[in-house]
Amino acid sequence: MSTPATEAYVNSYVQNELSTVNEAVDASWTLLCGILVFVMQLGFGLVEAGSIKSINTQTILLKNLLDVSIVTIGWWAIGYSLSSEGGNSFAGGSARSFFSLANSDWVGLYFN
Repeated sequence: MSTPATEAYVNSYVQNELSTVNEAVDASWTLLCGILVFVMQLGFGLVEAGSIKSINTQTILLKNLLDVSIVTIGWWAIGYSLSSEGGNSFAGGSARSFFSLANSDWVGLYFN
């Protein structure tokens, strides 16, 4: 026979564990979706490389690599703070810029 205090402790423990599991599943799903976006970019490069002469293949693949790199750095430095809450009706404020992120906001930065 269990006491109400024991049941409350068990319920609290289970809720805490479920919350931890939910955060891990959310982060894993976000990471998987991000990986699929980068694989899709690779597919675009292969389609473009297949539609041109073979002498221009390196140029097209370099263009796609630079595209991903520049956009990633731009999102890292500027885009995330513009899309987050705060600011005005047009763009977000600088309170959530990359340089002031808490540890729990990294998943949001990755796939916002």
